[in-house]
Amino acid sequence: MQSALIGIGYLVLGTLMDGLGSSVGMATYAAVPLLACLLWLPVLFRRSRVTTEIEKPADQKAS
Repeated sequence: MQSALIGIGYLVLGTLMDGLGSSVGMATYAAVPLLACLLWLPVLFRRSRVTTEIEKPADQKAS
């Protein structure tokens, strides 16, 4: 699955570079993970703890 996503990423990068030029294409391609990081910042500052169903609160005993 990862190989397919990487391949698609390279195809998108090539298309952007052909259509917009190399500098603008690379900048646009680099903006995607930057945007993801910026969208994640509110979660980081909220300091909310992500738990799974396996974890139990400290006041409950494991059975």
